[in-house]
Amino acid sequence: MSTPGGRGSAACGPATLPGHKPSTPAGRARHARCTGTAVMQSDRRRLLDKLLRELVRSEAQAIDHAPREARRIGEVPPVAALRDIATHATEMRPRFNLLLDGHNLTTAKQSVAATLATLRNLVTDRISDPERAYRGALLDLRHGLDVVRVLRDVAKLEELFALIRWCDDHLAARRTLVARVEAQLAWFAEQPSLPPAPEPGETEGEPATPRRGT
Repeated sequence: MSTPGGRGSAACGPATLPGHKPSTPAGRARHARCTGTAVMQSDRRRLLDKLLRELVRSEAQAIDHAPREARRIGEVPPVAALRDIATHATEMRPRFNLLLDGHNLTTAKQSVAATLATLRNLVTDRISDPERAYRGALLDLRHGLDVVRVLRDVAKLEELFALIRWCDDHLAARRTLVARVEAQLAWFAEQPSLPPAPEPGETEGEPATPRRGT
């Protein structure tokens, strides 16, 4: 499989060697082109790594949204739509991990994703309005689609064919699933009222611990 940043180096020849000073105008021009190509490939590799970390975080959130919203509003149609997303994310994960190994795309995906997801969960779990929390989950899912779209463009430039196919298959299914999540916003408009989500540390059926000043 292709290795990111490896394309174009053969055409540059010895002009790219450290300390090499081309003596002819043609050599200097080739050296300038190769230097610019190397910088562009390095920037693209950094973008690729960033997008992969974002995608790992986004897919972890896609799996977590359904159980979190179920704790807020129960097993209702909006949660069922989120569970379909979670199922899809879970099914796509093994193939994604396999292509990372195949393309030698080593990222600190586990530690970075765990940290970012934990920070996001601390914020999301404190939202007491169920409809607002659901819209937040939908925004996360839309962001995930954007990440995969850009990732596919970068993968195409880097000739990472397994990643391109993964992105194509992901987008083909996920767009429809996210549209179903969006359609379930109407469910909230149809409900006369929804109880607020329990405070962190509060269990169902028990009153929340009184706050100071109340």
